[in-house]
Amino acid sequence: MKTYFSTNRVLASAALGLGMMTVFFACKKDNKNDANTTSNVVATNNAIAAIGNESTASASYSDVFEVGYQGTSSVTDDGRTTTATTEPSQYYGYTYTVVPVMGWPKTFTLDFGDGSVGQDGNTRSGKIIVNMPHAFAVPGNTIEITTENYTVNGIKVEGTETLTNNSNQSALNFNQLITGSITVDDTTSFDYSSTKNLIVDNDGFKLLGNAKLVYPTGDSASITITDTLVKNWSCAHIAKGKATITRGKISGTIDYGNGICDDSATVVVGNNTKYINIW
Repeated sequence: MKTYFSTNRVLASAALGLGMMTVFFACKKDNKNDANTTSNVVATNNAIAAIGNESTASASYSDVFEVGYQGTSSVTDDGRTTTATTEPSQYYGYTYTVVPVMGWPKTFTLDFGDGSVGQDGNTRSGKIIVNMPHAFAVPGNTIEITTENYTVNGIKVEGTETLTNNSNQSALNFNQLITGSITVDDTTSFDYSSTKNLIVDNDGFKLLGNAKLVYPTGDSASITITDTLVKNWSCAHIAKGKATITRGKISGTIDYGNGICDDSATVVVGNNTKYINIW
């Protein structure tokens, strides 16, 4: 297994790129005989924006999981810490403390300070806190990863990831529950919750499940991963899988491809298709 994987060198670009897709359609004056009425255009653009928001949330919380997992998964259940935790701290650019050093439960605090650029190219600030009653690999173990003033590439990521180990002998299998919020800029923020199955193996990781976005206005969007999302350790991008996003009465899909490592994805809303760069 490769020691580290990079989620998203510029997490914000996916959201902003997709968010700007609101110009994909030009609004027309309302006309009862026109299927492209202003109301339909607005609803369609809102659905497209939700696809961008989901992409941002998925990448951001994947980053929190990645750093938290890589920074603490080398700790064994005999209660000892290992020198291996030093290597990811240098790679991602944080300092860390663990309390207690011996025995369980443990709390790891990964501190990026006011800002640190990792070797993966991502800029992070704030803290990731990992509460571990036992080591990651222990079946049935539940680990909580929380954030404190944490940002990645300017995106503020708040909340808790709860990971319950349902592993078998072939792979690490977690039930991942996320409850939190994302702030991209002064005009884009939303609450985020998800229930997913997360599998970590020698090739990379896979995700399957559902999520929900809730905006400050009370408007919401639902997400269903319809074809397992696959990210290989050797690739900087999700290279396979599909998700459906529904906001209001409009649904759209994002298709990451068939496994080829590239930075492109296909967005389809109604009869409209858009090819995008996902990073």
